[in-house]
Amino acid sequence: VTSIPYKLSLTGVRASANIVYKQSAFFIVEVNLLSLDLIKVVEVNASKEKSESLQRIFDRIDIPQLLPWIESWLISLLLPKVKRMLPQTIKEKLQDKLIAEVEIITLSDSEQGPFLLQTIQNIN
Repeated sequence: VTSIPYKLSLTGVRASANIVYKQSAFFIVEVNLLSLDLIKVVEVNASKEKSESLQRIFDRIDIPQLLPWIESWLISLLLPKVKRMLPQTIKEKLQDKLIAEVEIITLSDSEQGPFLLQTIQNIN
């Protein structure tokens, strides 16, 4: 579980990971996306040249108050794609390393509690 945040950070995604439930070989890991390093995300998913171009644009913006807004706007454009692609990527990488079935489910904050309770009831 501790390697998940580290490996995600290599792709420009800052995340936390915690085991929220464990019984025998079954466990549930909650992964929360905390932030994105736009330059790194572009480098990993597009190319080094495109990330350098984006960095040059950021460097040219001479209004410090505007840069956070631009980054926030770009993140809002990228986040839905990251949320769609990340679960499948994690699943593929985990199944290559584990001899186990891996199920990745994306839930909102309000859906997590009921899901966890239902899962625990189904196990017991």
